[in-house]
Amino acid sequence: MIDEAFQEKVAEWLRSEGYPLEMQVATAFRKSGFQTIQSEFYDDPDTGKPREVDVDASVQREIAGTLVRVSFSVECKVSRDKPWVLFTTGDTLLAEPATVAQRAGTPLGQRFLYGLARQKAIQRLPLLALPPRPSYGLTQAFGGADRAYEAAMGAAKAAAASVREGASWHGLCEIVFPLVVLDGRLFEAFLAEDGSAETRETASGTLVWRQQIVGMPHTIVAITTLADLDTFLRQAVETADALLKAADDLPTILRRADETARRIASKARRRPRLAGG
Repeated sequence: MIDEAFQEKVAEWLRSEGYPLEMQVATAFRKSGFQTIQSEFYDDPDTGKPREVDVDASVQREIAGTLVRVSFSVECKVSRDKPWVLFTTGDTLLAEPATVAQRAGTPLGQRFLYGLARQKAIQRLPLLALPPRPSYGLTQAFGGADRAYEAAMGAAKAAAASVREGASWHGLCEIVFPLVVLDGRLFEAFLAEDGSAETRETASGTLVWRQQIVGMPHTIVAITTLADLDTFLRQAVETADALLKAADDLPTILRRADETARRIASKARRRPRLAGG
């Protein structure tokens, strides 16, 4: 005889822990053309201990012996009773080339982005451009464990681990976007023009952390609510398609990146030193 009451109790526990959300997000990525892996393990870059990322999604193509891949390291969180708050400002915008170049990538992937960073069409791609008010921090409202911070850190560490693992494969040109999907309400808090604090509900945001988790001066994490996931996926497809198409000219882009790096290094060597001290 089926114990329906106990069965429902198990189902309720699964819902509270977010497992159906992981399945829903993985399914949505697959329907958008991405290959997905659920509950992927990686070694924490700080502790070396195994950790788990909820969903790994990717799309790729091979070009002249090089595998070009665009990936997403996704943390999924349920927080219906405790909304998350993004602290946003219009005063900390990165230069447009930096919003492209400062992304998680294998060495080949970083060279690829560096070579593309000054192209206006690439800068305007929805997942590479920043919103008018990017976030510099986030938290979970109403106390308790700060699952918002933990989720963003988990997605960023998973992205860092992915590119570090891929670095040993010299034929892998991979770019990884850390992403958090929230089943709950998201707000942004900022100062209005009159200096008063203002809070506004939002469907998504972009966290620009001054933390070198992915090996760049900033770590950029996308935050989206479940209600806005379809919009994010359309942007993900547009961005990934454009990057994979740009890779048709991969040798030229890499050569351009190397020449730019050499010019910058040469100027730095010629810079006069200050006397004294």
